[in-house]
Amino acid sequence: MTGFDRNRRFSIMAQAGTGSDDLLILAEQVLADSGDAVTVVTPPRVGMMMLRLHEPVNGTVFNAGEVLVTEAQIALGAHQGYAMRLGREPELTLAAAVLDAAVEAAHPLTPAILAGLATLDEAERARQLAAWGEVAPTRVAFDEMR
Repeated sequence: MTGFDRNRRFSIMAQAGTGSDDLLILAEQVLADSGDAVTVVTPPRVGMMMLRLHEPVNGTVFNAGEVLVTEAQIALGAHQGYAMRLGREPELTLAAAVLDAAVEAAHPLTPAILAGLATLDEAERARQLAAWGEVAPTRVAFDEMR
């Protein structure tokens, strides 16, 4: 596996289920195996963020409302790690920031982290596909008469 770009890693870690211990386990392994000092730059903090969406017909952007998020930033040696997750998730957000820093630092566990992220990504895609399968029968198609 060649890996994910940083934005894709952010997306996968932000969407990992709240019941997922995978992020926590990987982060604990990084902390246990890391020779570099880990510094919490910004401890997990909860705040509100504007949710912006694209209107599908005209493509205009509109503010749908505010959502609760948790963000955190850490330093692993000279490398920074950042994460933001929806909801009040301080522990998982901090774990995601540790994993981000570890990949940026090319930590020895990077292959395991990327493999874990690939598994989480596949699980999320399967969940979304199953959810679409449940609502697909209710889809209505409109024909335009001219």
